[in-house]
Amino acid sequence: MMREEWIKHGTCAGCVEAMGSPLLYFQAAVKLRRLFDIDNILERSGIKTSCEVSYKHDDIRGVLTPLLGQNYDLQCVTDSEGREAWIQLKIHLFRNQTLGCPKQEQEQKFDRLPWSNSTGHPCPKNSTIFYVPINYENPHEPCN
Repeated sequence: MMREEWIKHGTCAGCVEAMGSPLLYFQAAVKLRRLFDIDNILERSGIKTSCEVSYKHDDIRGVLTPLLGQNYDLQCVTDSEGREAWIQLKIHLFRNQTLGCPKQEQEQKFDRLPWSNSTGHPCPKNSTIFYVPINYENPHEPCN
């Protein structure tokens, strides 16, 4: 799993000195995870992983926006039951790992790189979203 993540994401980040090796790249990822602490922020706001309870898109954004501003995207997959399952949070960062890098600017720079296509799609804004537990073995059917 880590090898694939390095190949998909890290090799592009490798041109930045602070992330120029697999070790540095994953250390930066752990640092960012601790810095943003998304799971705890959501849980404290009453948004918990579940395959039975869904949340309004605006409610999730209402919790995340004070922390992240507008520089992020919620990525979903549609499971076999037609539910929108939130699987990924894309936070747009500058190379120095601070918030920024607006989506439009990022897409202009990186729209032809092989990793720019995600297996997910933007979560629909006018629907409910399931914040599902992680299922590494079957990410497209997280609740089955």
